[in-house]
Amino acid sequence: MKEKIESNAFLTEAYGSYDDLLSFCKHLPKIELHAHLNGSISKETAIQLIDRKGDPSLAQRWASTLEGWANAASKLDDFFPLFKCIYEITNNEEAITYATIQTIGEFSDDGVTYLELRSTPRPNLGTGMTKASYANAILKGIQSASKSHPSTTVRLILSLDRRESTESCLDTVDLAIQLKNKTGLVVGIDLCGPPTDGTAVVFAPAIKRAKESGLKVTLHAAEIQNIDTDTQNLLLTSPDRIGHGTFLNTHAKTHLLTSSTPIEICLTSNVLCKTVETYAQHHLQGLLFQDHPVILCTDDKGVFGSSLSEEYAIAAATFQLRKEDLYELSRRAVEFVFGSEECKRTLRNEWERFRQNNGIGKWTGWNRGV
Repeated sequence: MKEKIESNAFLTEAYGSYDDLLSFCKHLPKIELHAHLNGSISKETAIQLIDRKGDPSLAQRWASTLEGWANAASKLDDFFPLFKCIYEITNNEEAITYATIQTIGEFSDDGVTYLELRSTPRPNLGTGMTKASYANAILKGIQSASKSHPSTTVRLILSLDRRESTESCLDTVDLAIQLKNKTGLVVGIDLCGPPTDGTAVVFAPAIKRAKESGLKVTLHAAEIQNIDTDTQNLLLTSPDRIGHGTFLNTHAKTHLLTSSTPIEICLTSNVLCKTVETYAQHHLQGLLFQDHPVILCTDDKGVFGSSLSEEYAIAAATFQLRKEDLYELSRRAVEFVFGSEECKRTLRNEWERFRQNNGIGKWTGWNRGV
């Protein structure tokens, strides 16, 4: 269950109430850069997909898995069985496209102006789905959603799973390169999966090929304790961003601070996975006060039940961030998107219009009194 945000004197003075804060956060233009497609599928969309399949046993397994997860999840590894059930729901191209359209719509309704979805292309022998048809099904959904939700720009990151072989990772990168050249919608690759599986040696050739092709690279790094060697080896590949960065040792932290590598921050995900005990103990605070590049993200909004607006509101209530701070957080994220320079210029103009139209004052630095 998500940690409850209590009202406090700062929140009352700066916003009036938590509801007023959340309203501001929904109105604020936002950028989402760490959103796994399957984990972002809402319960409502999952139920619709199950109904479309007409399989009562699948509905029963879904309900049972959700109940077991809600009652027993206590660490990061406990969440992976839930994804296995989700993959049963999205095991064909039609389901993937539908899930993509619905998920984009939900992000758009939450005020997300630019979205980078990420997903590992998953072949399915039972349905005949291939890596290529999986990725193309997502792109079909993105193209369809661009008509129904034109205010949200969407790009795709193809993920490498740490359980894959070097050859499989290279296949995914080659697919990403092909689709990047064909559609312009694929902008990068990601490395994800159980953090103790695989080694950097397995993934390095694929990461190298991606970078040489012009694809951007983001890596899940330092998600759990006692993987310092893996983290250091991953950082040596010079990623454009990293996800989480929860347990960076001194050497890795120095590397990141020196290189100013942006970190994708997922507050609720970290708290629910017990890699961080409470919001107040989250490493976001230290990164802000070091003025290190960070981006607030949801990770898996469907699984963790937290929208991007809620993540902004949680950060504000926990670390005493004013409207100017939240605007600065969202504005800075523009510079870290994997989209083109033209895309960034368009986003910068949109943020400036919001600032002028909503009386956002001059930013004077992060509050250090927390």
